[in-house]
Amino acid sequence: MITLKKTGKIFIAIMILTGIISCDDDKDTIAFKVVGDVFVVKRKIDDETKFANAYYAYGTHSMSLAKVTTPDGTAIQLNPLGDQANTYQVEPKMNDYATDLPEPGNYTFDVINEDIPHQAIDLLEFDNIDYPTITSTEYNNASQTLTVEWETVEQADKYVVKMANNVGVIVYDVGQLLPNTMTSFQIDPNVGNWTEEPIIGTSYTVEVYAYLYENGTDADDFKFHIQEISVGEKEIVWGE
Repeated sequence: MITLKKTGKIFIAIMILTGIISCDDDKDTIAFKVVGDVFVVKRKIDDETKFANAYYAYGTHSMSLAKVTTPDGTAIQLNPLGDQANTYQVEPKMNDYATDLPEPGNYTFDVINEDIPHQAIDLLEFDNIDYPTITSTEYNNASQTLTVEWETVEQADKYVVKMANNVGVIVYDVGQLLPNTMTSFQIDPNVGNWTEEPIIGTSYTVEVYAYLYENGTDADDFKFHIQEISVGEKEIVWGE
């Protein structure tokens, strides 16, 4: 098992998975290793199903450079995730999404740690996981919470629940991966990762993310081997 930490804006978007990165005290005893992960994100945009790739490189220690090369030879520079130089990534922007199906194949991740090059390869496969269909959203005035219900996605390994404001910025993240047996979740203003307080009468978009992991992924490493994410959405007004 490789020891790493995964953080992200979309997918473990704003959520931070803790406790699995080597600390600086271990740097002299743990050899540098890197894992590359390319995965597909599926969204409905303007009533069309569209796809885009996300790329992550996770190192056991800091990296000074990271890039990924696609099967057709296109090189994409990855960016450090905040102050965490052990994680480099590129997440899709809205104009990156297209109706074209993703390109399966081997994606090559090249990184540099302490002036030494390292490489990892990730095979992208594509099963076109279904959207999580949000069936209901119900606000409870007494508890000031919003209950979200959705239909089971047969292929899903995990779910994540988020909420975005009217300009598409994530303001809430559940802060954990939810089991695939769950079909409802309660958004509480006092629980989870909030970047701003929800305002009564304000429009938001509730998002349910369905995660599909790569076949044969180890239980300890599944967070670093995402295959696909599909996003189901529903517009709500907080307090109604």
